[in-house]
Amino acid sequence: MIKISERLLTIMEENLSQELSYKWSSINSRMNTERKIKIANTGLVSSGKSSLFNVLIDSSERFATGAARVTKSQDIESLTDKIDIVDTPGIDVNEEDTQVALNSILESDIIIMIHNIKLGMLNDAEYKWLQSIAGRMSSNREKKARLMFVCSWIDERQSDPSYPDTIKETRRMVKEAVGCDIDFYEISVKRYLTGVEKGKDKMIEMSRIPEIKEAIIKKADAYSAVSDYLIAEQLYSLCKESKTELDIRKKQIRETKQNVVDRIKQKYDSLKNEWKSVFEMFRNQYNIVKSKRDEYNNI
Repeated sequence: MIKISERLLTIMEENLSQELSYKWSSINSRMNTERKIKIANTGLVSSGKSSLFNVLIDSSERFATGAARVTKSQDIESLTDKIDIVDTPGIDVNEEDTQVALNSILESDIIIMIHNIKLGMLNDAEYKWLQSIAGRMSSNREKKARLMFVCSWIDERQSDPSYPDTIKETRRMVKEAVGCDIDFYEISVKRYLTGVEKGKDKMIEMSRIPEIKEAIIKKADAYSAVSDYLIAEQLYSLCKESKTELDIRKKQIRETKQNVVDRIKQKYDSLKNEWKSVFEMFRNQYNIVKSKRDEYNNI
């Protein structure tokens, strides 16, 4: 795998837009083959991100949960000896949290967007966020390899007659935002915890938590097998995108330089003309004086 030098990253940071600089930084992080696969969650506050990650590692409190802003920075924990999971801030609190979440996501290999289905379909912020993440990926193959979508809190909505239609429309919106079908799951952390507490295997199975945990581990293994190809594909796309931006920047610099040259030349020409005018005036005066002197000498 190609390595990106720190010098190149510095050059990109100094000459490219912030968005492209983040892309270079994130792909550089993912090109580190020595590290574990990183899986990040994302979604609104109270969507169930931290709760899901807690049950994946059989903990009730490793990742802080709450109805308000709790996670304020990325929080990393091991899922297996080959996988790290990253809990990120909610995307709907403030610009600072959203940027932290974006940076964490861009540096991660697999992204799980979690949506609270008891609130209905995706809202505008979720749709645009998912669209933005998918838009940073170079192909449908990459999107399928790196993205998952999870509807949480199904226990709060599943008995509602409108639930099937809500799920169907949510699936449609996800496909529209991403540009292709991606892994889609419906889960209930509450049902899983109740099943564990009461020793009810059927309830645990219905929660679909064991299923999604197995799916996440398989997805990480599958991603690991194709990561070199996907990163090379993304790197090629990023180089093209960067070249386009650098070409535009070079053109702008040339135009700015020419404008400066034109302004200096215009000012020089103006001063030159002024001095020529002054010189002509003095020469005329000199000629008049010389003529007077000659007349005087001839008297």
